[in-house]
Amino acid sequence: MTRNAYSELRKAQVEVKIRNQLQDKAVELWKQEQQTPTGKGNKPLGLRTICDTIISSHLQQTGKYVPLSYSTLAKHVNGGRRLADFNAEKSWLTDGEATVLIDYALEMAGRNFPFSRRRLKEHADEIIRAKLGGNFASVGENWIDRFTTKHHDRLKPCWSSSLDDSRGRAVNPNNHKLFYKLFKNAKDGCGNPDDAVPDDLVYGADETGVQKGIGVKERVFGPAGAKVQHQQRSGDRENITVLPTICADGTYLAPVTIYKGDGFQVKWCQENPLNSSLGYSKKGYTDGEIGVAWIQNFDKQTKAKANGRYRLLVVDGHNSHYTRGFLEHARTNKIRVLCYPSHSTHVYQGLDVVIFGVLKRYWSEERDKFERDTKTKVSKENFLRVYAAAHVRAFTPENIKAAFRKTGLVPFNPSAVTPEMMAPSRETSSQGVMPLADQQTSPVRAVSQLLREHAACKRKASETEELGDSPASKTPRTSQPPPHQQRLPQTPSRHRPETNGTPSLFLRSTGMLHATHPVYDLCTPSPVRRALFGLTSSSASFLVSPSPIASSSRLPVLVTSVISPSKPQYAALLQEPPRTLREEQLMNALRDAEIKNHTLKENNRVLQAQAVLQDLYVGSVRAELQAQEEKKSKKKSRKLNADGLPKLLDCDEFFQRVVDDDERRKLDEAEKVRKRAARGAATESRKKWIEEDEKRKQRNNDMMQEWEKAVKEWETERERAKTLHQRPRWNKPPRPKAEPAKPKTWLKNAANQITIAEDAEGEDGDDPMEDEEEDNSGGEEDDE
Repeated sequence: MTRNAYSELRKAQVEVKIRNQLQDKAVELWKQEQQTPTGKGNKPLGLRTICDTIISSHLQQTGKYVPLSYSTLAKHVNGGRRLADFNAEKSWLTDGEATVLIDYALEMAGRNFPFSRRRLKEHADEIIRAKLGGNFASVGENWIDRFTTKHHDRLKPCWSSSLDDSRGRAVNPNNHKLFYKLFKNAKDGCGNPDDAVPDDLVYGADETGVQKGIGVKERVFGPAGAKVQHQQRSGDRENITVLPTICADGTYLAPVTIYKGDGFQVKWCQENPLNSSLGYSKKGYTDGEIGVAWIQNFDKQTKAKANGRYRLLVVDGHNSHYTRGFLEHARTNKIRVLCYPSHSTHVYQGLDVVIFGVLKRYWSEERDKFERDTKTKVSKENFLRVYAAAHVRAFTPENIKAAFRKTGLVPFNPSAVTPEMMAPSRETSSQGVMPLADQQTSPVRAVSQLLREHAACKRKASETEELGDSPASKTPRTSQPPPHQQRLPQTPSRHRPETNGTPSLFLRSTGMLHATHPVYDLCTPSPVRRALFGLTSSSASFLVSPSPIASSSRLPVLVTSVISPSKPQYAALLQEPPRTLREEQLMNALRDAEIKNHTLKENNRVLQAQAVLQDLYVGSVRAELQAQEEKKSKKKSRKLNADGLPKLLDCDEFFQRVVDDDERRKLDEAEKVRKRAARGAATESRKKWIEEDEKRKQRNNDMMQEWEKAVKEWETERERAKTLHQRPRWNKPPRPKAEPAKPKTWLKNAANQITIAEDAEGEDGDDPMEDEEEDNSGGEEDDE
């Protein structure tokens, strides 16, 4: 396989690397000559001869001439330094820091979160800023090019391809193990060897969308110098769903084709080479009704081949695959239905892995060929004929068997899905695998494992105590004080009564207890237990808490230290020859101290670089965790397959859930119909009540007007009587009693009363009779 040409910078780096290797060989040959000379007169070879020997040997082996300078070799044998080593000391990142950064970038790429040039530069800046202080601005614009070119053997630029978060989480070790376990159990007969399913009765089904006027990108010819060449097509994006079914023996069934439409049209009847079943739906996708018809069609095509034996059908988690009608037909006709984990068909579904990509390419070719030959566009009236040619080309026995083989179903091989394919799930794994975990020291890994085991044991202990609170438990449970008020266990004394029974699971969670010790000796504090109790009262208490870690949990802020460059401080002193044995010993001790100091500084740089990258990673994970918490806080889904785990859909347990869900949906629908009818009746009642109430208000208004007229006549008579010093000829007319409103019978409860009252606010208006009652209370004047 040919490779792209090297850049000039890459060529120079390769040339320098080869020359340095040859110089190292020359230095080793010179040292050997000093010990065992091979020249004339038992003399060591000269520097020129050694260079010529190395050059000729390399030329014979590789056919490439690489010149070596004897003067440069003389400097090296006298303790001189290479220019590359000198320049390495001036680089922004040391070799250890560069290795940590590359390991982190590769780890994140394995989790499908690769770095771009900008992100790689940002992480490098964080490492350097932690080492040199906050005054550091950034590396240069060309630093990324030089860095990636220098480490081309580990880092390579490539184009990214998007992957949904749900797909990255779905392909994880737990789902992987459970899916293949369910598949093997279903294929082996679910515990009954007589019901085992042979390879030629294992089927896989999936759906794919085909767009009539959209094709795949392909290599074409255009004018010299053109980078893009456009290709005209109809551009019709209407989706046609095709449901193919394949068998592990290399055969396929007649597919089902679904058109988008409100009804079947006679003009859709056409030449049908594949004998495809034709259906329609409002959106052009499969649904529950089509799913039942599809399983009946599948049973019809495979019943003769099965001859009374069980068949195994592997499908995705679409809701049309676990309706009551679908599963009832499958259970009645000996069809086992296994569901893939949700969002994982790009790894486990052989049609997605092998065939659909080839099918789309062949479809594009056949569609273009049809349109060129017939000068007509592909439509629903001729789709089946054009698609049949692409289908036959894609669904070959070799491709079908490869689809089952690459997904590890037939022959059975769970290792076909490699750990690299499951690597994206580590980002959301419950095991908490941090990047660069392999570079942590053994004590760090041991402490991390201890904390995880301690939290797991506390969680298990709390669950055990909750079970002990049941009515059957006779042991009283006392409330525990908060962690900061708990006292450390003390060494038992002779005045303390001995404890009978076994130690609690919490005490055993420390891992420091021995079964041979008496129970009261288990309370003796240990450094590990003191550290664990100390963590419970600190800001990092969530590390030993049985509760899940939330996005609000924060570790202490990372504090970095400025690390000065490593420079030889006593080079001139150590070059002087020692005059006494004591001076020689002191100089050797000084050299050892400088080496240790350099090693410690390098280790500190590497550890600080790891800490900076881990801190950046924890920050990004906290943001993702917060988003997940917000998503979970919303309304929970009532879907039967909401957990996304693989399932045997025709088993009794899941089928009973489907039946219960179907009954619940029927009850919900009946309740909706009842409520809809009740709302309709309430609306009619409310309209009638409003009409009658308007008449009641009018009657009250008329009554009030007559009373006010009578009051005015009485006031006139009263004034006349006062003038004549007489009594009025009649008494003041009494205020009439308002006609009350009828009760609102459509209001069933207080909640409905509030809702409808708010809707009806402003429609009823104010009753003037009621206002008069409030205004005229005690308003009757003295007759005198």
